[in-house]
Amino acid sequence: MRAILDAILQELPLLACDVVLVLQDEAAFALAQEVRRANEVCYWSALPPGHLDQAKRLAHMARKGRLVPFMGSGVSISSGAPSWDGLLDELAQRIGLSPDLAAGFRKLSPLDRANILQSQHESSRGSDDSSESFGSLVARSFSMEKYGLAPTLLANLPSEGAITLNYDSLFERASTDAGRNRAVIPHESMSPHIDTGSRWLLKLHGSVSQPDSIVLTRDDYLGYNANREALSALVKAHLMTHHLLFVGFGLKDDHFHEIVHDVRRAMPSRQGGTGMLGTVLTLNADPLQALAWSDNLSFISMEDSAQEDLARTLEIFLDALTCYSTASHFYFLAPKYEGGLNPKDKQLRREILKLKTLPAARGESSVVDVIDEMLRTLGWSENASYHEEL
Repeated sequence: MRAILDAILQELPLLACDVVLVLQDEAAFALAQEVRRANEVCYWSALPPGHLDQAKRLAHMARKGRLVPFMGSGVSISSGAPSWDGLLDELAQRIGLSPDLAAGFRKLSPLDRANILQSQHESSRGSDDSSESFGSLVARSFSMEKYGLAPTLLANLPSEGAITLNYDSLFERASTDAGRNRAVIPHESMSPHIDTGSRWLLKLHGSVSQPDSIVLTRDDYLGYNANREALSALVKAHLMTHHLLFVGFGLKDDHFHEIVHDVRRAMPSRQGGTGMLGTVLTLNADPLQALAWSDNLSFISMEDSAQEDLARTLEIFLDALTCYSTASHFYFLAPKYEGGLNPKDKQLRREILKLKTLPAARGESSVVDVIDEMLRTLGWSENASYHEEL
């Protein structure tokens, strides 16, 4: 593993591309992340000063199960998804908005623009129920097949919950490919027949899989609490009990402001409570935005990095966060991995393995089950032979 990673680092300056390391099991993945953490200067030197420490701080929360990703449209843009303004422009073109209305169209708020477009589309449909609904028209703009780095890295965080305002299914696909299937709320139940464990994704504003659930117009926003109050309650609970990580989200969403307002009223004010609700990852620093949210959110800007592409810097930051949130040491007792350990770790591995040679460590005692479970989290296999090591 060290030889492979060293070779990649040596060749990277000669290549104008990323390198993806494909590993065959959890032990190899855990070992690769451990090796990378031991050589952090080579992997994350492009981050602005202090940002690696910030990534480690967030990773510590993730390992404790306290970090919950909250994703906005910026997470999907690298995959070809439109921004909110871009979506409205696309819809205006498809619907055929009258040229004499186009000049004043962009001066309106996004919610009002969406209302106008929906009205224009519905009037053109008339009584033809077989024609495409407005929700289906919106969903067509989010039919991307491939996801980018950001959804992949966020999907690998050790978080049971995740929240998004996005309509696309990129994060769900990335989660499935990472072996971390998620139940999509509210469209799927946490059924024991679905292999999601306890992981879930809350899609606050609807999904392409259910076009009629999409929230886009002012009418949709005004009617939100009447139909989906339970979803808002779930977000409020996580704002109170977890630390939300906002990625690709501009904090301008009216619905989000309502949720935070209710949380602020419910929670007692604290001295020095900066960032108690969450952390916002931004591309550009916005001092006024940071000042407005200073009591509740902390901001990490990707500016001042060696990279000209700030979106690229954000991906590097997420890579560091994912690496340091990997708590697994599955390689430690995995068969055939002893050769990669240093002498001190080899000795510790042997001493731990000796537990299973003790007569008292066998039988039907509930404590034996606890010990076996601990050994399995370190990669121990009851079907493997460790006699040569012992």
